[in-house]
Amino acid sequence: YELLDQVPEICRQAVESCQAEMVRCGLIKFGDSTLDYELQYDVHSDVYDVVFATQHRVNMAILKLFGEAGIDFAYPTTANITLDPAG
Repeated sequence: YELLDQVPEICRQAVESCQAEMVRCGLIKFGDSTLDYELQYDVHSDVYDVVFATQHRVNMAILKLFGEAGIDFAYPTTANITLDPAG
């Protein structure tokens, strides 16, 4: 709980470190095996390449800050079951 409660502040730090303006961030729903957050921020530019580059930098900053905070991403796993055709 304590780590998850830090996510909005971590995202704010990432956004502001990239000269963007934080709008909101929060836990919005529980998926089948996920906790889904929504992050919204403004990039004050009409140049698509600037907006795209800022999005990249924000995402990279989030990954770095999550790692420093000990927040990991879950990786989906699959199980293969092989049945004996003889029964």
